[in-house]
Amino acid sequence: MAAYLCGCLPTLSTLFKPTAHNVKEMRCRIHALRQQLPAVADVHLRATADALLSSLQAQLDLPHPSGAGPSGAGMGGVRAAADGLIRVFLERDTQLPCLADYLDAVHELVNFEALRWWGHDFNVMVRRECLNAAHQLRTALARLQQAWPEFSGRINAILAALREYQMLFDVEGLGSDSFSVYWPVLSAWDAIAGPARAPGFPACLQACYQLQESPREIAALAQAWLEQELPLAQNVARKIAALPFAAGAGSLQAVWCRVNTHYAVDCHAWMARVTRACDDYGARYLAIRDTGAVFGDDTWRCPPAPRQTSMFAMINALARGASRSQRLAISPRLAASPLLGLQTALAVPMSEGMAFCLEFEYWDAARQLLAVAAPDPVQAAYLSLYGAIPETQAEGVLCAQLETYIRRLIRYVRALCDVRVHNGEMTYTDFIAWAAGTTGLSMETLHNECFGLMASPGRAASHAVGAAAYALLRQQNQARGVSAQAFHSAASRQRVYPWPIGKALLAQGTTFQSGAG
Repeated sequence: MAAYLCGCLPTLSTLFKPTAHNVKEMRCRIHALRQQLPAVADVHLRATADALLSSLQAQLDLPHPSGAGPSGAGMGGVRAAADGLIRVFLERDTQLPCLADYLDAVHELVNFEALRWWGHDFNVMVRRECLNAAHQLRTALARLQQAWPEFSGRINAILAALREYQMLFDVEGLGSDSFSVYWPVLSAWDAIAGPARAPGFPACLQACYQLQESPREIAALAQAWLEQELPLAQNVARKIAALPFAAGAGSLQAVWCRVNTHYAVDCHAWMARVTRACDDYGARYLAIRDTGAVFGDDTWRCPPAPRQTSMFAMINALARGASRSQRLAISPRLAASPLLGLQTALAVPMSEGMAFCLEFEYWDAARQLLAVAAPDPVQAAYLSLYGAIPETQAEGVLCAQLETYIRRLIRYVRALCDVRVHNGEMTYTDFIAWAAGTTGLSMETLHNECFGLMASPGRAASHAVGAAAYALLRQQNQARGVSAQAFHSAASRQRVYPWPIGKALLAQGTTFQSGAG
């Protein structure tokens, strides 16, 4: 699917099925390609190819029952089947002629996965991840059936196979949508099993993400940032608690909930206006947008059903989406090789570093605009998202500051969760309880933010490492007079190099003058 989304395949009509024969053939292809690396003259391209082969090898060595992959997209299995439906067939109409073939491939793959994992023993985390993957596929199939009922026969066949797959992981209460129901199940199983190092950890930090830091170093970095910024978030929360709509809110979680309620908007009704205002402001003042390009598939979207969401959560999500879509839209156009246009886990540290900075810069831009006497139309449209008049705009900017700080705190908590749980230092449920007591955010909030990344060991750690290094490079170049536009544009032009190369190129500063990757 990654190859299709990056334009390397004309259609999406099949899925990789990891039979013994197919896996052996893939290993042989990886070995053969690695033998050809010395013939690649460009040193950066050769290192990128080597890193990508290492990542693919690691994914073959550590198959996951849910199909989760290191980039967040499904690497295979049920997750990949669901991703194909959601990101291609339900969001594009150009692939409809291939839909019947794709559904047949999904049916075959789900049957294979149910047989593949039969008789295995799974911990409670894996069970919950697989139940979530099954739910994701089931939801996508329901949307598909509603849109194209002519495929009902094939969809019903997949649903029958999916029930067999789900039975492998079912535990009473674990598949519930209610936190109060499934959390005690998670906690009970965790208490019995105790802490355990995840298979392939910490080697996956290097193999999948090219991180050079150890788990201890990553934990120290994330802990230091958490301790530095938690008091800032708490101070902002105290100021908001003095406002009428937040009166009586005592904890960080309670204040945040009041903000989310006070600034709730209908996502679908506001999406076009918010996207246009953020996009126009970002393109003019923060980062370039490739002429004629469209945002990539990682851009944030409203859920399919009507939903109330906080205005500031939307702005933050669009800032994060802009960082990923910048890389997907700009990188392939400037790439010297199709290899550099692939959407892989190699891009995660750089794109997450850019997201970290853009989230803060979008908020800081609104803060600075409060003092602009005569904003231009682009500035005025962006500031109007925070309020209609100066008084409500100032209040909105304060509340948006809390949203931004909380998103940063969650990033650090995720990284700590990644390394401490996967390194066998704590159980997952014990960590969530510790993080809730430390931050003042609820266990349910922290679970919702952390759990989805736990199927990809090292991914949350790469978010924090990328953020820390990218922010430092941004600060250093800003001191040298490099604008936000120039810096973020240069980062986009790094293509999907391994993180050490992309980071080194940004540190050298040559891309700011040449405009080349």
